[in-house]
Amino acid sequence: ASIRENLPRSFWLSAILVALTFAIVARGVSEGIERLNLILMPTILLIFGSMFIYAMTLDGFGNALDFMFAFKWSEITMEIVISAIGMSFFTLSLGSAIVLAYSSSLPKGSNLVQSIVYVVLLDTLIAIVSGLMIFSFVFTYGGEPSAGFGLVFITLGTVFSDLGTFGRVLGVIFFSALFFAGITSAVSMVEPMLKTVHIRFSMSRKKAAIFLAIPTMLLTSVILLSFGGYFGGINLMDVIDYFLSNILLPLGGLATTIFVGWFMRKSLVEEAVDGKLGSLFPVWYGIIKYVAPLLILIVMLSLIGLLR
Repeated sequence: ASIRENLPRSFWLSAILVALTFAIVARGVSEGIERLNLILMPTILLIFGSMFIYAMTLDGFGNALDFMFAFKWSEITMEIVISAIGMSFFTLSLGSAIVLAYSSSLPKGSNLVQSIVYVVLLDTLIAIVSGLMIFSFVFTYGGEPSAGFGLVFITLGTVFSDLGTFGRVLGVIFFSALFFAGITSAVSMVEPMLKTVHIRFSMSRKKAAIFLAIPTMLLTSVILLSFGGYFGGINLMDVIDYFLSNILLPLGGLATTIFVGWFMRKSLVEEAVDGKLGSLFPVWYGIIKYVAPLLILIVMLSLIGLLR
């Protein structure tokens, strides 16, 4: 009943977020997305960095280190490896055209290899810092580290609430950073489809934004209704998340490697990386052409339960 009572507020907040996201993307990569990220990304790093420094003083920091880095061979199963590879598609935005959309906006002559290295290193570093920070709070104040999705929104929310005024302030700061991160992610996911409509149908970015915002809000409304129990207890968010994470993202990665390895001219591929790989290019190209498609196919079949 409480969820249904909050549906009107959820609809309004969702409408505002959808409108904000498409308004940013409508301004273009340089005028909209770059300006947004130049403000929000340093803000997120500053907030998370400050909270990480504070987390290092907590009693649970040692437990967090042990939880994340204690290597136990008995717990490294093929299922864990497959899940980790599947997660890499999500965290690095692989197979969803986000990388394609952004790389196509880079100045000519940009070092793609160097950019890729920076992205992977920063993504890994931020993930480690965030994990240590969150688990330090969880272990210090008696949270459940295996709470999954509810770890951030339920467990940490309870922890911050129990800390009194200081915890509430800390909670506002933390969830503000999370909100900023969500906006930057939403903008990244909207850009590829908006750019496709913009180019394919010779439509201005503003018109393309309106054209796509309407069905996006309709889909969002349907998902919210499923949270309210209007679809017989089916949570459409879980269904979409499963379909996206386990099928569409690996399928997008598989299609990309097949296209690059088997349909693009090898000279064009080498030109795209601008010769930065040097003598390693044949090895990398062989992986793209033969190894990566096979491994991605195995991962996808394993994620959907067709391969054990």
